[in-house]
Amino acid sequence: MTELELKYLGADIRKLTAAIESLTAALTASRSPSPSPSQAASVIETRIKQVSARPRAGRKGLSVNDNSD
Repeated sequence: MTELELKYLGADIRKLTAAIESLTAALTASRSPSPSPSQAASVIETRIKQVSARPRAGRKGLSVNDNSD
């Protein structure tokens, strides 16, 4: 894995961490005192789709398993 790939992987991890923290805050502050597991799953799925759909500047679709040099 190249240094650039590691850089992007680190950025992705930071974005996912921020998304998880945002989800935790949203679920904690939700109107219902204790969301059902299906409600929580729905909120998480929606948030992951939103984060995944964001364009990544300067990235050319690198993946962890991309061994082409």
